[in-house]
Amino acid sequence: MKLTRKLTLALFLVVLVVICVFAYVRVEREVALFDGDMRRDHLIMSEALRSAVLELWESQGEEPALGLVRRANADRNHLELRWAWPLSAEPREVAEWLPPEQLRGLASGLPVQSYGALPKLGQGDYLISFFPVRVPDGRVGAIAIAESQSHKAQYLQNTVLITVLSAVVLALVFGLVAMVIGRWFVGAPVSRLIIKARRIGAGDLDNPLELKPNDEFGELAQELNAMCVELATARQRLQDETAARIQALEQLRHADRLTTIGKLTSVIAHEIGTPLNVVSGHAQLMCDDGADHTQTSELARVIVEQCRRMANIVRLVLDYARRREPRKSTVDMRDLVRSTVDLVGTLAKKEKVAIVVVDEQAEGFSTEVDSAQMQQALTNLLVNAVQASAAGQTVCVRLHRDGTPELCIAVEDRGGGMPHEVQQKLFEPFFTTKAVGQGTGLGLTIASGIVSEHGGRIEVKSVLDEGSVFQIRLPMETTP
Repeated sequence: MKLTRKLTLALFLVVLVVICVFAYVRVEREVALFDGDMRRDHLIMSEALRSAVLELWESQGEEPALGLVRRANADRNHLELRWAWPLSAEPREVAEWLPPEQLRGLASGLPVQSYGALPKLGQGDYLISFFPVRVPDGRVGAIAIAESQSHKAQYLQNTVLITVLSAVVLALVFGLVAMVIGRWFVGAPVSRLIIKARRIGAGDLDNPLELKPNDEFGELAQELNAMCVELATARQRLQDETAARIQALEQLRHADRLTTIGKLTSVIAHEIGTPLNVVSGHAQLMCDDGADHTQTSELARVIVEQCRRMANIVRLVLDYARRREPRKSTVDMRDLVRSTVDLVGTLAKKEKVAIVVVDEQAEGFSTEVDSAQMQQALTNLLVNAVQASAAGQTVCVRLHRDGTPELCIAVEDRGGGMPHEVQQKLFEPFFTTKAVGQGTGLGLTIASGIVSEHGGRIEVKSVLDEGSVFQIRLPMETTP
């Protein structure tokens, strides 16, 4: 409602200024009309008295005529009437009211009117009028009228008071009407537009806004509704594209897991074949008639141990290959690292490369991760490290913290290292330095994406002819 108040205040001030100007003009007009009425009253009064004085002067002489003027003055309580000889040698009557030099026009028959102070009559200004009268003996006299301005001041005060009160009442009424109209035509639509904008900001794109007046606010509401439709369409399209990308990413990651399983297939067959031969031989011995109870028990124990070994290998492979929905949980990273090393251990044995785990911290490590995804990322790093190592070398996996609230899993190899230009392209899709058929160029890209989704990063340090270090850094929770 701030806009309504501003508009109402602006209109109120404009109207108040207009009313004040109108009041000022009205007061000035009343003053002019009042002055005009006073002058006109003096003229009418002097004409009436002049006719009576001349008639009486001709019939009865000077004294009765001047007595008429004195009697007329006695009947007036708000003005003064006199007979004056303004052109005489000593015009004392004139000197009391106006200087003689201001009355020179009386000789030509023109009246003189002026404002001035008359201390002998009272305080304040007076309207002083001299009207020339040529008497029968040829001399020029004058009827002098002096009227106080006190009733004029009272009249103007009343006029100003009434005008001011009228202006204030009109301004207040107009302000109230402007506020009501402003709230109806401006405040209410703007409030609904604000609520709609906040709902859009909160993601609510339903329930279109309907404003009935066909004005700018209605057009703005229509544009907001159209924008909501476009945003809803774009959001749905984005959700569909995001779901498609996530599905494609999961398929790509699953394909990468199957690729890793393919690399482990021959080794797994060898790993399972050896215990199968042991199981077969020991079962044959148990079938011989000469085996005693003690020997049979020992043979059964070896069979159970070898079966457990094969089941563990199969379980590791199946767990790694199984597709599952992404789900984060608190995981002890030591256990995850050990199970991943066991999975890749078969490939390392075939390549005659050892994998060792170095735990540099006394307490256990735990953090919020998706165990399957993180195992896939770590598996890719370990497979690359094993393939980069020569027979007889060792791949080292270190778990440590370096004074930061991060868990660091470092995979170190002593291979040939990489030049700087290769390091710049490591995480680009389909970039690989391996021979055809040995790599897809997606392993490090997928690993980097998984770690980034967990709020971490992969750092690479590599020196030619000395080896490489890939560090997975993750935010962590420490559990004693």
